[in-house]
Amino acid sequence: MVDLTFDQIMQAVEALSREEQTLLIARLQIKTIEAAGTVTRESILAEFERRRATGAFDHVESLHGKFAHPDLDLTFEEIQAITHEAATEWEDEIDEFNGSR
Repeated sequence: MVDLTFDQIMQAVEALSREEQTLLIARLQIKTIEAAGTVTRESILAEFERRRATGAFDHVESLHGKFAHPDLDLTFEEIQAITHEAATEWEDEIDEFNGSR
């Protein structure tokens, strides 16, 4: 095995073509997934607890209630209708596009 510093590796990677860099990324991602093995709820919770114990979340700003709008009073049905409209809006736009030919 050749001893290289991280900086030397980065210089070598920067010398690769864009296609070679993309291939390298894909191979590294596959190796990472293979090395991780099967992901379970328990393994995710253990990793979360490990990170929390090391202080990874000590200075993270909470988003709880940050985007809430107390004046907004919608029923479940109203929320469903808004969501459906947003999810199907593209169909109307395609119909308009096809009809303009």
